[in-house]
Amino acid sequence: MWLSDAPREVQEKHGPMSALAKRQRAWLVVAFFVAIIGVVGLSLVQMMTL
Repeated sequence: MWLSDAPREVQEKHGPMSALAKRQRAWLVVAFFVAIIGVVGLSLVQMMTL
């Protein structure tokens, strides 16, 4: 669930995203992207060796 999709009460309780959370989100996106590319790449390499 995205933060902007949360109910208004939840958004008001937790407030806007902090600068630290924004930086952490950026690193997390990079880590997930690298992991996805790695899994796809490894799958292709294994498929080619069959």
